[in-house]
Amino acid sequence: MSDLKLFNLNTKKLIKTKSLQILEMQALIESFSEELLEINIIASNYRISRGTEIIPTLGYDGNYNLVIIEYRNNRFGKIINKGLVLIDYIKENISEFKMLIGSVINNDVAKLINYQPRLIIIGNDFVKYDEYAIKQMLGQIELIKIQGYGNNHILLEKIYQNTNLDHRQFKYSFTSPSQEKLYHLVNEYLLSLGDEVIEVGYQNYCYYRKIKTFMYLLFNDGLECRVLLNGEYKSYQINNEKDFEKIKTKIENSYEQN
Repeated sequence: MSDLKLFNLNTKKLIKTKSLQILEMQALIESFSEELLEINIIASNYRISRGTEIIPTLGYDGNYNLVIIEYRNNRFGKIINKGLVLIDYIKENISEFKMLIGSVINNDVAKLINYQPRLIIIGNDFVKYDEYAIKQMLGQIELIKIQGYGNNHILLEKIYQNTNLDHRQFKYSFTSPSQEKLYHLVNEYLLSLGDEVIEVGYQNYCYYRKIKTFMYLLFNDGLECRVLLNGEYKSYQINNEKDFEKIKTKIENSYEQN
């Protein structure tokens, strides 16, 4: 749906694009999963115990959400529906995945895993009907375009994400009306940075993500912003609008970097 072009200023030529096949996509994503998606791999081509379905890539993200990655090498197909089947399977068979995860990763990390999976569909391109389909669904579902350029460059572009989350989990515990008002101010600003930004919330904190998470917002005394800058999170306490104005540039830098 998008039409990005990469131009070489030295040769004055467009760099040719390359459509990746499914196995190429999977190999690239699994080799550089942390750098590209902030995801740790648990299993590759995992065959579920019941039935014949295979999860191409199973991992967990920086917020310990289980992640299913599916791949598609054309604009059409039933990968989204297959992904939803796998999400339901995981929810109904958590013990199977607890055993799998326990055999692969540290027990302390395994205890933190959230078994409400994200679904990421990676493909060469998508159509408007894909967006329409996931608009009707609850959950964290993302469409990411992958494009090869030359021999050593790839582009990842988030085409669409489902923002129709189950907001019943967003029951924030504000300590005062002023804190709640300040949260709405910060939240509105963060979501205005781009259509690809999503808010995911829990009782006493939330985080903001493009492809990777770039900021946490914690509800302590006032609000605490943890902003990812140059690979490290830095904390800033904000008690009023003036405090927030002082760190807007840092938040924008984090948004651009990540």
